[in-house]
Amino acid sequence: MKKNFLSVVALLGVVFSLSSCDNNTTSGSTTTTTTNDNQKIRVEYWYRKNDETQTVLEGFERAFEAQNADIDVILTPRDEGNYNELADTVIQGFAADNYPNMVQAYPDNVANFMFNKPGIVVNMEEYINSSDPELALSQEELEDYIGFETGSNYVEEGTFSLPYYSSTEVMYYNADVMIGMDLTGIDPSINNGRPLDEKYMNNLTWEEIFNKLGPAITKHDEGLPEEEKWLRTDKYEAEGATDYYSLMDWESDDNLYITMSEQYGVPYSEIKDGVGTATLFDSSDAKQFVKDLSIQAQKHYLATMGSTGDIYTSELLFSRQCLLNINSTAGAGWLKTSDFEIGVAPIPQAEGQDKKVISQGASICILDRGEEENEATWKWFKFISNKENAVTWALNTSYLPFRKSVYDNAAYKELIADTTAEKGTTDYIVNRAAEVVASYSENDMYFTAPAYASNSGKSSKLREAAAGLAIDALSYKGGEPSDEVINGWFEKAKNNAL
Repeated sequence: MKKNFLSVVALLGVVFSLSSCDNNTTSGSTTTTTTNDNQKIRVEYWYRKNDETQTVLEGFERAFEAQNADIDVILTPRDEGNYNELADTVIQGFAADNYPNMVQAYPDNVANFMFNKPGIVVNMEEYINSSDPELALSQEELEDYIGFETGSNYVEEGTFSLPYYSSTEVMYYNADVMIGMDLTGIDPSINNGRPLDEKYMNNLTWEEIFNKLGPAITKHDEGLPEEEKWLRTDKYEAEGATDYYSLMDWESDDNLYITMSEQYGVPYSEIKDGVGTATLFDSSDAKQFVKDLSIQAQKHYLATMGSTGDIYTSELLFSRQCLLNINSTAGAGWLKTSDFEIGVAPIPQAEGQDKKVISQGASICILDRGEEENEATWKWFKFISNKENAVTWALNTSYLPFRKSVYDNAAYKELIADTTAEKGTTDYIVNRAAEVVASYSENDMYFTAPAYASNSGKSSKLREAAAGLAIDALSYKGGEPSDEVINGWFEKAKNNAL
């Protein structure tokens, strides 16, 4: 129960100073000019506004300033609608010298900073490998970071971002319907002829969904009155929504394409000659992969938010218009229903392949403000990401641990082992999501997509192109798509990625 763990902070050795500090904390979408009478070194941090994380960051700020009297941390929550908009604000401020020391940003956004103003993003290896122990990170610490390698996944050699706002995806499902579902009379090979159980849900493959589970549920529902169907087929009352319901709905159009292509070994993108290249557009394997997705979608086994008329997939889960929903762990705290129990399981995998799940979420990067401020900013980051504070962050926010050692912490183990929360409640869902994510880490399932900057410098272009490709495939209603149709989808995606 993450929201109830603030009381464990003292037990973890993170003692926040209760004295009043002149921290100049600001809010809103504009930067507040501060007066530094004591000539302290100024460290301003821009991040998306979030009441949950704000409380934790303010505690870190008080503790850090108590230990570093010469540094003034300025927390600046921003009101931009999304990370790309926040990144655009940062870029617009480069010319006017109006940008922060540190910013919350996705790796694609960091690539965008580097594209628009070469040299602006600080290479953290100067501090990571410093001879000064106050600055350096030990090999043990480096290995403790989850996804540390993503910080060097850019067009330049070095480490330009580090993970912090970590998240991934899990499968939420209607446990009242799925657990105990008896398909013996339809296909006795499913779960060895036994009713479905949590073990079955925790080990789903796409082949099982497309070839066995989906056809069996469809056959069960055929001819039954609406109130007796497992998967409800009423059309959602939204403008533009048509024949969209499916067994599985995946919230993120681009993550569906990126994750499934990774699971099946289909090329997605790579860094080449200093720019992210859209290798997926030249692959015959990718075109076959997209054809297969379209066929499965037309059988009502798979859909995305974009292919359902931009309806949030959690709404479809609540209305039983889907039974399985892949969504972000960052949204686990928003899921609850009094109508049925929501189960949580790992996302389905490709049969016979290495298990893969995307490691995502915003990173942190440092923007060049001169040697003195850069070093102070690194000290601030090193403090908020140390082992003790990493535990505090994981216990008191909806974000995942960004250090492996958090999973070994007694308080975090207590969190994921807790079964006292009432089924169907937010606490129960958050706890089960944390348990699933722990299995991802234990089984080394994470991958990251390469950071990408298009020829225009728009960092989100490749993801937008992948999303559009998925939507085209999953929205198609003309039967098996021809090569001509598929080539048209890929040509459009190629142009959108430039």
